[in-house]
Amino acid sequence: MNKYLARPWHLARRQAGFRKYFAACQAQGSGPKLHVGCGNRPISGWCNIDVAHLTQDVQYVNALKRLPFEDGSFQFIFSEHFIEHLAFEEGLRFFKEAYRVLKTGGVLRTATPDLKFLSSLYSGDSDQKQRYIDYVFENFDGDKPQSPVASINRSFYGWGHRFIYDALFLEKVLAQLGFGNFRTFKPGQSDAPELRGLEQHGKSVPSDINDMETFVLEATKL
Repeated sequence: MNKYLARPWHLARRQAGFRKYFAACQAQGSGPKLHVGCGNRPISGWCNIDVAHLTQDVQYVNALKRLPFEDGSFQFIFSEHFIEHLAFEEGLRFFKEAYRVLKTGGVLRTATPDLKFLSSLYSGDSDQKQRYIDYVFENFDGDKPQSPVASINRSFYGWGHRFIYDALFLEKVLAQLGFGNFRTFKPGQSDAPELRGLEQHGKSVPSDINDMETFVLEATKL
């Protein structure tokens, strides 16, 4: 698939698609918005990129490499349950590229599993946490004793995960790259109207499970 997608005619068609998107944004007076790792859930009005699920609304881009955009191309960049699938060094490369292709004052919005919540499962001090442990056991780990140990390990090693963040650590990573003005939200929430209601992982798992396990961090390119 990747060899096929790298053919010159495909790359030319992709670049034509990008030019059409930026022209549409300019005509509408809206800031260009990049949705990274969109899977089969592209967002209308955004430039949607992925390595699979390709349609006329989703362009092939390998986000582990240099992004095929000029410096300062986008007002917003959004990814959901994407960076945990990258090793730390890969994630750092992606964030550097996100910084490059954002406009000054542009916003990076990242939704990802929350290590702070996952580590708190050991305390078992709430019905909410038990609900999460029960959900993971019943749907993914029925072959193991039901325990926070299995749930936490699933988050680290299941679903292709490579590195799990918490909000404070991710802020420190992004601050070193030149981001600032950090804001943390639950899925769907934002102070910016353009960034509200974007998360869709709650369609793959129950929405309360998604709200428990996910934090959303917004960071501005200073």
